[in-house]
Amino acid sequence: MRHRLIMASVLASTDSVAPISFLPPDAFPELYAVVFGEGVLNDVVSVLLSDAAQHAAGRPEWGLLVLDILRLLVLSGAVGAAFGLSTSYLFKKAKALQQETMRPVVLLLMLCHLCYVLSEIAEI
Repeated sequence: MRHRLIMASVLASTDSVAPISFLPPDAFPELYAVVFGEGVLNDVVSVLLSDAAQHAAGRPEWGLLVLDILRLLVLSGAVGAAFGLSTSYLFKKAKALQQETMRPVVLLLMLCHLCYVLSEIAEI
């Protein structure tokens, strides 16, 4: 059962790059945003479902699986929002980051990676 849930989560995340490549964002901005958002949401759901299914020992109970998915959704959303808000505040207040190009990009990539590493350490 666990393998089926993991396979279903992989198949649920459809590739949204193909439809986006045919939609010019200038001609259809709302449709482009909807397709892009749907692709991102599918990816999030598939990651949460596969992670919850992998942590389940044996055949997972549906109630516990749903609770684990909700826990992962809330905690990962909170960590992402905290890092996103703190990063945007840092970029807004630090004048040195507004004068160059390379340092802000490197700092942004490092902060994104730090968010990922801390989430993995905390097993979120």
